[in-house]
Amino acid sequence: MGVLAAGELDRLIKLYHLQTSQNPTNGEVSTAFASTPYACQYAKRVDMKGTKRLIAQQVTSQQQVEYTIRYRDDVSETDRLINEDGIAFEILQIAKLGRREALSLLCRAVMT
Repeated sequence: MGVLAAGELDRLIKLYHLQTSQNPTNGEVSTAFASTPYACQYAKRVDMKGTKRLIAQQVTSQQQVEYTIRYRDDVSETDRLINEDGIAFEILQIAKLGRREALSLLCRAVMT
């Protein structure tokens, strides 16, 4: 039996690459996430921890989640992940599981 059972993959996520473009008139370089995902994957979700902090008289919260997906070689730590609820996450760390069987993506919710 492998690292990841099919029944554990119960969350649909979308992955987006960070793209760089240059303005032809002034040469200014800008970065933005692609408007369409390069992958839609089923994943296993594990909530890691959450923190709340008081910064500048405002309470801010930070949620960390681990998503485990089938192995792909095109996932990068600069990518963005959007979960089934439409919440955006930045990828903090990518760990390979098994022999190219799965990837563990440690993510943090993006505060907008």
